[in-house]
Amino acid sequence: MKKVLVSIANSEYIRYFLPMIQSAIDEGKWDGDFCLIVTEDTDSELTTQLESTRVHIFRTPLLPETPPIHFYKMYLFNEYFKKWDWVLYSDLDVLFLNRIELSLTERSKEFLYTKQDGYSFMKHFYGETDSVLTEEQIEEKTKILQKYGDGDSFQTCFMLFHTDMIDFGYFKKLYKSYLYYYCYYELARNSWWDQSIFNIVFFKKWLDIGNGFLNTSYVLNEIDWDLSKLEKGYMDVNDYTDKIVIHFFNFFPPWNSNNLRFYPIWENYNKKTLNGNNII
Repeated sequence: MKKVLVSIANSEYIRYFLPMIQSAIDEGKWDGDFCLIVTEDTDSELTTQLESTRVHIFRTPLLPETPPIHFYKMYLFNEYFKKWDWVLYSDLDVLFLNRIELSLTERSKEFLYTKQDGYSFMKHFYGETDSVLTEEQIEEKTKILQKYGDGDSFQTCFMLFHTDMIDFGYFKKLYKSYLYYYCYYELARNSWWDQSIFNIVFFKKWLDIGNGFLNTSYVLNEIDWDLSKLEKGYMDVNDYTDKIVIHFFNFFPPWNSNNLRFYPIWENYNKKTLNGNNII
């Protein structure tokens, strides 16, 4: 089975790609391909450099209304990815800690595998209250609630799926939902709320990817999301021996020196991947 580990970046974040995949190689023992999704206007020396390595580069057209880069995750369901059997997507603000075990022979080809989010389904549509919504937006949000309810939702930091799902038109469904909820109704306007359209399109079509994928660093719950406690540096002393990968969030990414435990690890990967020598 051919598999690929994919991430997405713009010119600002592309430099974080190499250390991430180096952790997948060194600790995750990843034996598949790598792919980076970038927008057609991404201009980076590193992009040009990566194109001469084992990393596949997929340049996408720009989406209407220039959304945050997160929304380009919909291109995971483009026909381009049919050259592989399985796609594992990961955000950049992660580190792989142990062997990447995906148990692909036990997975269904009909579901998206991911992690449950801390927000419920409706919390992904413009916040916890309707105080800043127009009457038209409130009416549309009511329709969403009536159709989908307010149950569990999932994050898009990790996603695993078989590329047979591409044949069911999920890219078109995501794009249509993007135009409807982001462009027209403006109900998915926070930078991470690509999750709004993903949760609608994959309603009742997702399963848990597994306990080895930690979508929220223990630290954030440990400090009760009081981010001021991170400003002067915070040492994570939690046990991650049973975790494949940690998602840190942009509040506490491994490339920030306030992440006292994982910044030195990330920096070593960063030095190791200088000029891309270790991924050719």
